[in-house]
Amino acid sequence: MKQILAALIAFMPVSAFAAPITYLVDVDYSNGDELVGFFDFDASTSTLSNISLLLNNSSGATKNAFTFALAGAPTGPSEFFFVDSPAPTSFVSEFAAITLDAPLTDLGGTFNVLPGAFDPFVGSFVATCIVSLVNPGDCNLSQNLTVFATGGTVTGFPAIAQVPLPATAPLFLTGLVGLGFLMRKKRRKLS
Repeated sequence: MKQILAALIAFMPVSAFAAPITYLVDVDYSNGDELVGFFDFDASTSTLSNISLLLNNSSGATKNAFTFALAGAPTGPSEFFFVDSPAPTSFVSEFAAITLDAPLTDLGGTFNVLPGAFDPFVGSFVATCIVSLVNPGDCNLSQNLTVFATGGTVTGFPAIAQVPLPATAPLFLTGLVGLGFLMRKKRRKLS
């Protein structure tokens, strides 16, 4: 009996672990373009992963795909910069900046995308970066190579975690086993 109870308790889940949240992105731009896709964000470590964002033009054709976070940029938890390659090597490179109205959390939810503005560059926009020949790490932006966001949302859906069994479950199982033994004993007496 003790062995059966110990085995039941050993196989019961006792806790759930926090995991990165998948956020869906939908951002509209002033020229009719739209940034759609998703990324995973772990608010406890402020890390991005599984990035898949597409910049589509007004007819739905894909103009660019962003699959990396821009290294060295203030990425997360409310400001994100995405690029199409881990280390842009070309003279001109496009990137997407998303600024939210609140920091992302491990609880998910819907966050509004802040519109972009020029001088200084703030909010959300897609820009073409002209890399400096003197210092390849510098990026010069110009207004005519930038498209500003007019609005949008970033929505996170937390993963459904296992719900731990309450402490009374082992007691309930013990009671059922005990009732089973009593019923068995009673049947043996009657026969």
